[in-house]
Amino acid sequence: MSMDIVNGLIIKNGWVSDAMKDIVPEYLEIPEGVCGIEKDVFRKCDRLKRVLLPQSLSIISECAFRDCTSLEMIVLPDAVTCIREFAFAG
Repeated sequence: MSMDIVNGLIIKNGWVSDAMKDIVPEYLEIPEGVCGIEKDVFRKCDRLKRVLLPQSLSIISECAFRDCTSLEMIVLPDAVTCIREFAFAG
């Protein structure tokens, strides 16, 4: 199992599996090579304003960005094939 910590994100085996919400930057660029974002990773992360997702991303899980009340912009790559329920609710 490979694990990295980048910009307050915990990345395991190509998936963003958790986020240190108190240090995630307002303008977040998720690194290339990430293929998925797990459930609830950014839920209620009020710091996030803009997110740039990598071309390698294909799956955004349930409630991944739910209740991110400050989120103004997110750039979705063409590679995204699955956005699960309530991924951007609230």
